[in-house]
Amino acid sequence: MMQAFALAMALLLTFSLSTRGLSAPCEEMTAAQCVVSLECVLDDQATDGEEYTCRLPENRCESDFQQEVQFDGKKDFGQSLCEAKADCAFVPPGSCYCPLSSDILCVCGGGKPSQCLEVTN
Repeated sequence: MMQAFALAMALLLTFSLSTRGLSAPCEEMTAAQCVVSLECVLDDQATDGEEYTCRLPENRCESDFQQEVQFDGKKDFGQSLCEAKADCAFVPPGSCYCPLSSDILCVCGGGKPSQCLEVTN
């Protein structure tokens, strides 16, 4: 009985991830995978000693927000996706943030990735 329950839970989790387009839970993604995902958000508030953590969106502005997007060979840090949503504000990446989905050699690394924040009135 327990094996059947465990199998059912595993199938449910796999179905849930595949219907959301996730190949893995956010917590298991690398930072480079996270910034191109529409289902996860790269956050610089890691508590485990790592520089970044990948997590689920916490609000509607973070949902469907891709932090690194390539348009016509140019990097877009999600500004167009964020600003298309009502009451959401785009915050560009910090000056030392190094794009993770490219082969760019960065002078400094770390810093905040781009963010899409809810605007409170």
